[in-house]
Amino acid sequence: MKTSILIFFLWLSATNVYAKDITLNGRVIDINNNGIGGATIQCFHHDSIFISGSVSNNDGSFNIKIQQNKDYMLVVTCIGYQKNIVYLKHVESDTKIGNIVLEETSVKLDDITVTAQQIVHTSDKLIIYPTKKQLQHSMGGYEVLYNLLLPELDVDPFNKKVTTRNREVTLCINGRKVNESEVQNLNADDILRINFYDIGTPAYPGADAVIDYILVQHEKGGNVTLNSEQHLNRATGDYNSTGQFFKKKSEFSYSISSLFDHQELNPGSNELIQFIYPDKTLTRKTTSLSTGKHNYAYKSYINYTYRSDKTLFYTSLRYNQSKAKTDNYQYQQYEDENSEKIFRDYTITSNLNPAIELFYDRKLNHKQSLMFSLLSSYNYNEYSYQYSETYPQPEEKDDIESMTKEKYFLMKAQITYVKAFNNKGTLSAMLEYEQNNTYKTQYSDKATKNKDDLLYSQFPLNVVYQQNTQNISLMLKWGSRYNIRKNRNEATIRNFSFHPDLTLNYQINDNQNIYIFGTYSETPQQITWLSKTEQEIDYLQVRRGNPHLKNIKYMEFALAYAFNWKWLTIRPLISHSLLYDALYETVFRENKVFVHSYYTGGTERNFFPILGLRFKLIPQVLTMKMDISYAKRWFTTWKKMSLTTWEMSNIGLVFMYKDFMATANVQAPRKSWGLGDLTEIPWTYRLNVGYNHHNLHLQIGSQNPFSRLKKNRVFETPEYRSESNIYIPKLEDHVFYLKASYRFNFGKQHEFYNVPAGNTNKSAILKAN
Repeated sequence: MKTSILIFFLWLSATNVYAKDITLNGRVIDINNNGIGGATIQCFHHDSIFISGSVSNNDGSFNIKIQQNKDYMLVVTCIGYQKNIVYLKHVESDTKIGNIVLEETSVKLDDITVTAQQIVHTSDKLIIYPTKKQLQHSMGGYEVLYNLLLPELDVDPFNKKVTTRNREVTLCINGRKVNESEVQNLNADDILRINFYDIGTPAYPGADAVIDYILVQHEKGGNVTLNSEQHLNRATGDYNSTGQFFKKKSEFSYSISSLFDHQELNPGSNELIQFIYPDKTLTRKTTSLSTGKHNYAYKSYINYTYRSDKTLFYTSLRYNQSKAKTDNYQYQQYEDENSEKIFRDYTITSNLNPAIELFYDRKLNHKQSLMFSLLSSYNYNEYSYQYSETYPQPEEKDDIESMTKEKYFLMKAQITYVKAFNNKGTLSAMLEYEQNNTYKTQYSDKATKNKDDLLYSQFPLNVVYQQNTQNISLMLKWGSRYNIRKNRNEATIRNFSFHPDLTLNYQINDNQNIYIFGTYSETPQQITWLSKTEQEIDYLQVRRGNPHLKNIKYMEFALAYAFNWKWLTIRPLISHSLLYDALYETVFRENKVFVHSYYTGGTERNFFPILGLRFKLIPQVLTMKMDISYAKRWFTTWKKMSLTTWEMSNIGLVFMYKDFMATANVQAPRKSWGLGDLTEIPWTYRLNVGYNHHNLHLQIGSQNPFSRLKKNRVFETPEYRSESNIYIPKLEDHVFYLKASYRFNFGKQHEFYNVPAGNTNKSAILKAN
């Protein structure tokens, strides 16, 4: 018995010795042997698994605790200095690393405070270290962001959208702006950390917020990835292959993707329209019948990148082609005329789009950098429209057939200058020139050939100054834009708009911060609506642009507070906005024809408080995010309207266990204003289950599998009223999909830069539907 007890205590002692923390001590200094405070030290195992992290004190000293006797890699970074990597072999006891020297770069210095092991707060951004499970269960960059469930971010991986405070977030990889396909195809295992600039960054003066994926660094090699997404209940799929090949300072990449959507849709809407004349009201009921939909798209690009210590150059060639055919049948009944019709709305849209982009980034002396980019693209678009009505009497028939051909040229040049100062301030300026030339020819069987040239030029200028102190980041933005618009039949339109912003972020302590934001902006209208060119809808209706639209004027003030615990994050926000010269649609009667057009002059006011919560119900296993919001909106066009909603806006759940994961999202019923119309949307929800093993990822998911999504829309003017119930067809909304991804890696890789060619598909065609 005594022997057993002795063995037990010896085993317990050995266990305690083995489990005892190992401490790594060191000091971060510059080339002049001065300590660097605020440097981030990250400890990794096998180059990619994040173990622990710390931040150096004012003297540059730091310590990190680990619990395993293995090989480690320390990545030491600080804004304003070049990164340094220290490799540690066979760490078995407390180790003094000594001095780690960082050399200065042309990027500004920040002050950093640690709030948690996974999230580091600076005065102007969040530094997030995704856990091994969060990366393991993500097929791309959007899934990584969603799995984090940050209260500051609204992430929709299904539709590839990321917003914060109802503002668009600019996405980057290793500091370079990228498009949605590059984020979606991102290898999650390569993500070292994510920098979230929630108040923007001087590197991108025109962005409201920036997400920057920082990838792990390799040496040479490459990879090829095969991705597929197939809907199980309809002939819709997306298949693509991407590859990255690089050696030393040169990198090549390619992407080839094919998308298709072929289906027969069930009846999906009914509409009641009242055409109001001085002496009568004509009421028309429309019910949709079975329709066909056939879409196909081909997208490809090839990129070359050269990178040295101070220079980055890349070029991208892109070619896109798409074609869509939609065949709509509807049954119409005119109550006052006692007549019935079946009409066909047949549209063909064709697009051809090659593009080229060049980028050059040069780091200069004295903490300066200069960036230049050039984008040029060409679009050839065709839009065919056929409308036919068949009366009970065969001899009575009305037909409309038209064809619009468009050549669209885009050229955009941009130059950005950034200067960092020793007082922790940064000044940046971005000047841009954009030219859009559109040449349209419209053919109609009831009219002569109509030609129109739309020439649009703009000169945006954005200037940003950011000042950081120990706990405060203050950012001042000034943006202005000069626009010139010309067309064949109307006078030249010139206008000037500007938008100043003021943002303050105050870090109270390690767990609390306050955010204050104020902005004013003027936004010019799209070129699409600035021409009087008409597009026939049916024999009673036409759509027409308006060259006299004013700039939309917008003001907003927002106040947010965040409190972070290890298992709970609370983030209340209050926003109040005013919008003048709002854009709205109206319908008026010209003789017997009802014209749909757009006007500015409306007003909109929004009061929007929201409470964001994030719970770690089971650490590393189950996390929940909840947004509770109240909204009060006032909108004025030709009459005053108001809208009040109190809703639990959405709940998100992420479950991860070993090689399995599951996510769920529920969106509460909501109401929204359109261009003067009110739309109601019921409950929506998404479910997703995934499995991964090494480089193979599988997911199966669904959207609204057990209900039929219906949108109720009401639109009214003094001479026209429309009320519709839009039943999204089950094949369109009830999505059951299977996604698979497999990646082949070869050789030792190094840091790779995806090229942000962006979505270059453009069009200025004023479509009837």
